[in-house]
Amino acid sequence: MKLTELLSNYHHLRLAGASDHEAIADFLKATPMSFGDISVHYEFKQSIWKFLKYQGGSCYVFLLIDQHRICGYGVFSTRDYYILGTKYQAGYLSDLRIARHAVQSAKSQWKEFMNQMFSNINQIEEFQELTYFYAAVFEKNVRALKLFQNEKFPVIFHPLINYQAISILGRKPILFLKPNKSSSHFTLSKAQNSDQVALQHFLHLQNKKKFWGEYFNEADSDEWKRRTHSWDEYNINDFFIAKDNLGKIVFCTLPWSAHNSRKLVVDQISLLYRILGKIFKIIGKKELKLHSPLNNYYLTHFEMSHDLSLDQKREIFTIFLNELYKTKFQRHYHSIIFCDYYDQAIDEVLKDYMCIKTAAIIYQILPKNDQSRKIENIHNLKKQMTFEAAIV
Repeated sequence: MKLTELLSNYHHLRLAGASDHEAIADFLKATPMSFGDISVHYEFKQSIWKFLKYQGGSCYVFLLIDQHRICGYGVFSTRDYYILGTKYQAGYLSDLRIARHAVQSAKSQWKEFMNQMFSNINQIEEFQELTYFYAAVFEKNVRALKLFQNEKFPVIFHPLINYQAISILGRKPILFLKPNKSSSHFTLSKAQNSDQVALQHFLHLQNKKKFWGEYFNEADSDEWKRRTHSWDEYNINDFFIAKDNLGKIVFCTLPWSAHNSRKLVVDQISLLYRILGKIFKIIGKKELKLHSPLNNYYLTHFEMSHDLSLDQKREIFTIFLNELYKTKFQRHYHSIIFCDYYDQAIDEVLKDYMCIKTAAIIYQILPKNDQSRKIENIHNLKKQMTFEAAIV
């Protein structure tokens, strides 16, 4: 059956179309996301569809409707990944939110639809190739956590791994007194066209060794090719790479922003961060203001070789941040954001920086009628997960 056939059983639910853009924008503005000292809402420059092409090969936007008004919203995107070392197609459920004023009948239909969709996922024409499903939630999102941990919920949210979204706001004054040390073991630079083959191979090796990694495979239709065509300003010459003394790539990242399609607008901000915003302006950083865009610089494709020691990771990350700050990016962006899995080396380097660390959990979604794909004992596996904060 087609997805629309399943949805036709629920009068409160339907897929979004291009004509829903303004209504979606109004709903997202009315349901901002809170991160403690700051709350924000999404605004899309052209349409939500332009942003969603960054996220997945195929994207579906579900709307919960009551009396012709949107009272719920969720996105389901699909693409290929390396999961346990093998290529699989997986689905990512994101931005799930239901308005507090939503009527009970709408909430009940949403739960029943999720149950039917995940229980019969491979019988749905659009999802026949899907094998795994996942979602992520910030630990401060108490409503979502209660929902995910509720045994009465029609699907199982199995916790996979904890991570933290790190926002680097700036360098602490003490760092200006420390000399910028060069490395005798590693060379950091922007990537050249001649580095592309080695860089793609590095991304392939890194991600295939993780229990859940991005599908980088230069011999196939992979994430590199997909992002080349769907991400704005995707250029190998914007990658930072580090090489060891043998010329082997051991680190890479692409600082990137989705500002051409989506921006985060500040709805509320604590007094502390209002004061910090004024200080940032004085020292040449972009000022953080209420009702203005929060411009973030994301460290996408962030990889440090699995073979590096803690000291080597610490050395490379220190050199990289020093070089990044030399680009004066802070004149245009408020923060650097990336996902960290509580890496000790990264944590030690960040002691010299002003940071906001937001704890989060990644869940595997499982239908109650089939848990055969449940991923367990991941702490015994070699490496962690890849999660691109820029496109969620």
